[in-house]
Amino acid sequence: MITEKGEYADLVDMVYLNVPHFQEKKVVDFRKIDGIHPYETANLEMLQNLLPFFTAISQTRSPSLFFHLPLAEYLIHGISIFLAGNMTLEALDVYASLLVNYASALQRKLLACLENVIIQFSSPLDVLIQSIVFPEGSFTRQFFQNIGIPLGQDKPDRNMAREIAYVALQYLKAQPGIAGVAWTRISEQVLQDGRDLSLKCLTDWSNSVHVAIQSFGSSDGEVAVVDDSLERRITIAFKKYFQADSWPSILCFHWLMPMGIPSVSSLFLLAVNPDSEHCLITEIQTMIRESSKRISKLGAC
Repeated sequence: MITEKGEYADLVDMVYLNVPHFQEKKVVDFRKIDGIHPYETANLEMLQNLLPFFTAISQTRSPSLFFHLPLAEYLIHGISIFLAGNMTLEALDVYASLLVNYASALQRKLLACLENVIIQFSSPLDVLIQSIVFPEGSFTRQFFQNIGIPLGQDKPDRNMAREIAYVALQYLKAQPGIAGVAWTRISEQVLQDGRDLSLKCLTDWSNSVHVAIQSFGSSDGEVAVVDDSLERRITIAFKKYFQADSWPSILCFHWLMPMGIPSVSSLFLLAVNPDSEHCLITEIQTMIRESSKRISKLGAC
């Protein structure tokens, strides 16, 4: 992201790591970075390594992959930042356009890496953005129009965030089938703990809701969650809010970051200098691929 003072910064770091001084910044533009982020590269490499194992243990047919593509989640993150006064409307539209293009590139990459695998891309929040047309028009205006809450004078309103979250949750709970049941179950249980409803609640819950939906998706086999160890919180939340006698069980496979990378922070603490970022991303991707190859050879022994 680019702030009004001309500073470059990583929006993911600012939002997910809860950097305090982000509240003092305002995003006015975004810079496009070519290629797939090293975190996604690591996930794709590990999925390639694990696919033969899941194929081998599948007794009925080749496994299907239900890939949680959090495009809607990141778009709603942008809405939340805009309403908090930390992003301009123009920057939010640029952000949305770049995200849509990035998500498409990630889908193409995954399809190319995992040939002959049935892959379905989805998110439990897709219904909130499914009628928005990209790249025509303004994403922001379309979103507020669809949600039924007018955006006054193109300015953010901090009081709108909770109202939008409430309207969105009611719509999600009204979805047919297991999706509506899952949203109802997690929202009622979490909000009993005294937590206030927010847009961040919806994006946080969507990961576990996705697992819950897929747990009902197989009538002739088991469902496995495959992700890196940092995402264990998703299955922990699933176990807390969904795992019961009436809810299907799941298998969980959490893998460690490939050897050669000291910690996952190396994937996120990337320099944002326009002259050095692409080079650094390339170096980390090379490390991931080489480590992944060594893991594959060990697994084949």
